Amino acid sequence: YATTKWNPHRIVCYDFKPGRKAEYPKEFLKGFTGKLHVDGYSGYKSVVADEPDRDICSCLTHIRRNFVIALRVNTKNAETKIIERLIGLLDDAFTFEREYEEEHAGERNPEEVRKMRQEKTKPVLEKFFEICKRVLASTQGRLAKAINYALERENEAKTFLNDGNCDIDNNTAENHIRPFVISRKNSLFNFTEAGADCMKSKNSDMKVPEYLSLPQGHKYGLRSTYFTYCRDSDYS
Repeated sequence: YATTKWNPHRIVCYDFKPGRKAEYPKEFLKGFTGKLHVDGYSGYKSVVADEPDRDICSCLTHIRRNFVIALRVNTKNAETKIIERLIGLLDDAFTFEREYEEEHAGERNPEEVRKMRQEKTKPVLEKFFEICKRVLASTQGRLAKAINYALERENEAKTFLNDGNCDIDNNTAENHIRPFVISRKNSLFNFTEAGADCMKSKNSDMKVPEYLSLPQGHKYGLRSTYFTYCRDSDYS
């Protein structure tokens, strides 16, 4: 769990559980209100069900990835053009984000971002989903799978358009979990639940002081601070 990369008080908290059941994030996020950036796992929908103060932000990178795979395996020229068109529209959305960041050199104004997305990104995404719906019936294989994946997450994929504090993808969380993936072969106890639980505590204790400018090893009140912040933050 992590705040967005623009939050002035960035927090990262690792929570080990022996599976991906929706009950685990439900328990951790008790009391949380705001936007929840997630990957494509469908179980997260139940985390916001019956919670009017929570919304899901789906990851456009995950949506785009399926079309890239479809393009790689597709051999039909007509479908190839469709895939390239859809990828191009998603690339436009990412380009708008990057251009804003470059033009403002880190001086991010959430309201300006929201207006930019409404003016530039929203029409692009509307066109993307319009094409998906129009061609779905005539497609099959990987392309049909990619389109269905995108359409199942259409509403959640548009959440970020209305809030400049939200991100276009879930890359922040993905980047925070990458060290576990890279180092797991070198971690002696990662094949046990006890070892994984120890690892998540160790990494949380390392990340929090880094973002709060505290000395490594600082313990006093730290654990309650970052758990509370993750739950009470508007953006996680």
